[in-house]
Amino acid sequence: MSTEQPAVSIGDDGATVDVKLLADGLGVDVADIYPLLRQGKLTSNFEQGVGDDAGRCRLTFWLGAQRFRILIDARGNVLKKFRTDFGVLGRR
Repeated sequence: MSTEQPAVSIGDDGATVDVKLLADGLGVDVADIYPLLRQGKLTSNFEQGVGDDAGRCRLTFWLGAQRFRILIDARGNVLKKFRTDFGVLGRR
């Protein structure tokens, strides 16, 4: 039996993501995450699945021209994660 905590916990008010998972996914230092959030440079969206995707959630984070997405199950286990860098086209 594993005692490891899921990287994402889901509550009534959304989800809480392990800061290391977020920093690794965006390619930044852990220490930079909270300042980026406070400055409004790091934003997020939380979506709950319906129909065939019920029990799954998608968390999307934006930082500049980068998008980092995490797909999780109902227990907060990461099913898939990926980063997209839109490059110069994404910087407006």
